[in-house]
Amino acid sequence: MITHLNKITIILLLLGFSSVLPAKLEKTVESISVFGNHRASTAMIERVIPLKKGAAFSSDELKRCKKVLEQLGIFSRVEIETRESDGIIIIINVKEKTLFYISPSVRFNAGSDDLYFQNEEAEKSAYGVGFGMNDFSGRRQSFKLSLAAGKLNRVGLSYGKEYSFGLSWGASLANLWYTSAAFDGKVEKFRSRLFLGQRYSHLFLRLWGEYEHLKTKNNRLVLPGDFRNRYRYGLDLTYNSSRPVLFPFSGVRILAGVSQVMSGGKDKLYDRYNFQLSSFINVFKRSVLALDFRAILSDGYVPPDERVYFGGYRALRTSPIREYSGKQAVLFSCEYRVPLTGFSRHSSSSKMLGSTLYLFSDFGMIAEHAKELDLDNIKYNTGIGFIMALNKESILRLDVGVFPKFRVVLSTGWKF
Repeated sequence: MITHLNKITIILLLLGFSSVLPAKLEKTVESISVFGNHRASTAMIERVIPLKKGAAFSSDELKRCKKVLEQLGIFSRVEIETRESDGIIIIINVKEKTLFYISPSVRFNAGSDDLYFQNEEAEKSAYGVGFGMNDFSGRRQSFKLSLAAGKLNRVGLSYGKEYSFGLSWGASLANLWYTSAAFDGKVEKFRSRLFLGQRYSHLFLRLWGEYEHLKTKNNRLVLPGDFRNRYRYGLDLTYNSSRPVLFPFSGVRILAGVSQVMSGGKDKLYDRYNFQLSSFINVFKRSVLALDFRAILSDGYVPPDERVYFGGYRALRTSPIREYSGKQAVLFSCEYRVPLTGFSRHSSSSKMLGSTLYLFSDFGMIAEHAKELDLDNIKYNTGIGFIMALNKESILRLDVGVFPKFRVVLSTGWKF
């Protein structure tokens, strides 16, 4: 009994003694210094990082500071170190990304004939250049001017703005013109577009609206006047877990979109539904099997310039563009990609350069009505291709169709 009482007494004495010891003082942030920033202001950097001057210091929050600054997309390098004084001194060293870039643009479809219209799927030969500037205010803004000449001439301006909490918006203006046998002369299109987007981790939601005006010199192909003024609006939902963005080694991309097109007289022309599923499977080291499924369904009257065309690089590549067209289409593509050059690992975004050689096989069905999409109407192409990322904004690709027809298509752009 005495032994137990002695033990209890000793424990109580120790507890009482520990209660009068001074508590361990929590370190606070004494100062924050930023070096290497020129366009991005120090005040902006201090505002977005979680650690603040005078607040309690945390190593976890320090890691978050580095992650937040890297996600801004305006720095190619972020380094943070700490020093102890009366408090914790935080020293941030950054290197800003290059703002200005030049993007060459080339579209050459060997053997292509004059088209009645120019649309997204049916590309005429054109050669041009784009001039752009990213984050020119240090606040995730972008601006681009694009120029092109050839069978298709184009002038375009675009502006985009992103916010740290995932919200973004942008606007673009474009004027393109070309000569069409259908109109026996010059065709000109003016297009303006506005979008609002919100990102949630891998999900991206976008609302958009567009106005387009079609102007012709000679109206051999007669269209009602209000068809020359069109309004489009739609909603797109994208899920993207593929990494990196260029030449993905793994991951999935899913796109679902719906849009409606109105004539200038406010009459509905048609509804369009888009669905795309892309999967990237790492096969051996850095070689990748890329699979893509795409469906485009339209309901209503689709003007000739907005029909779905096979050809180019977007759909059944290396096919003559005007050979297959319709209102409904289903496509499947398979590529086996073998990277030829190394990639930069400093960023999971489009900051890397590289080139890839691939074997491809495309299958597709196209028709006027959905019930006509059957295997009896399937079209296919197989061949070999080469893609090279010239910079963050410009991609050069060469597709050579081997079977059933030999055909070459040189262009800038992505299929998936």
